[in-house]
Amino acid sequence: MKDVHLASFSFLIFVIIISLFVSTTLCHNRLLSPRPWNPAPIKVAPCGGGYPVTQPQIFWKVGAQESLQWAVYGDGIGELDVKIDTKGGTDFSYSLISRKSYSFYGINVFNFTVPNITCEGGGPNKMCSIQVNSTSGWYACTSVSVCNDCTPGPPLPPSCDAISSDELAFCKMANNQHVDIQAGFTPTNIDSMIKACIQEYLTMPIFTNSSSPSCEGLYADYLCGVEYPSCKGVPNVCKQQCQKFVQTCGLVPSHQGLYDCTALEDC
Repeated sequence: MKDVHLASFSFLIFVIIISLFVSTTLCHNRLLSPRPWNPAPIKVAPCGGGYPVTQPQIFWKVGAQESLQWAVYGDGIGELDVKIDTKGGTDFSYSLISRKSYSFYGINVFNFTVPNITCEGGGPNKMCSIQVNSTSGWYACTSVSVCNDCTPGPPLPPSCDAISSDELAFCKMANNQHVDIQAGFTPTNIDSMIKACIQEYLTMPIFTNSSSPSCEGLYADYLCGVEYPSCKGVPNVCKQQCQKFVQTCGLVPSHQGLYDCTALEDC
C-alpha cells in the first residue's frame, strides 16, 4: 500500500504544472487541487456535472495539514463550503470547511487538518468523495484516500491510452490517437463533460459576445486538445489555434485571461 503512495518527486512536479495550466484555461470558478471529477465544470449540483472516478486524486494522512485550491476567474466571488461523503458517493454530510469567505480573483488556498475518518468508497484504494461548493453557484467534487499509515502524495500517474476510431462522439479529433488519461478517468466521460461545458459557456453573455458559427468548433478544438494531451503530457493544440478561438469567440475582457495562448507551442 505504501509503495503506491510513494510517487516520484518529478511526477509530482508534472502534475502541478499540468494542473495549473488546465486551471487557467477552462472556466470561471473551479477546484484546482485536488483534481476535480469534471475538468470543465458547469453550474450543476452536486458536482459541477462531473462523473465519479475510479482512483483517488490525492492521498491524505490523518492529522496532516493539507489544502484545497479554488480558482476564480471572471466571476464567482463568495463563500465556500467543503463536505465529505465517506462512502465515496454524493451524500455529503460531514463538514470539513464551512462558509469560508474568499475575496479575490486568482487562486484561493484553504488550509485544514485532515480529520480522522474512514473512507469506504470502492476500489483497492478506499475513497471518500469531497464536495466543494460556492455561494456563487459553482460546484466541484473530487475523490481522495485518507489513511493513518500512508505517505501523503499525488494521484497515480496518467496512462497512455489508445482511443479507438469511433470512441469519442464530441472530441472526434482525438479518435485514433494515443493520449494521456489521468488515473481514475475514462475518455468517454471527459468527452461528455467537455461537450456540456462548451454548450453552457457559449450561452453566457458574461463569457462571450460572439454569434460566429465558427466559435463552437474552435472552442472544441481548444478544449479537446487540452484535455486529451499527448502521451508526453503536451496539449494537442497550438498557440495560433488558441488565438483564433479567443478572437473569433469574442471573449469578454474579464474572461480573456482564462486562456493563456502564450503558454502553447507555435503551430
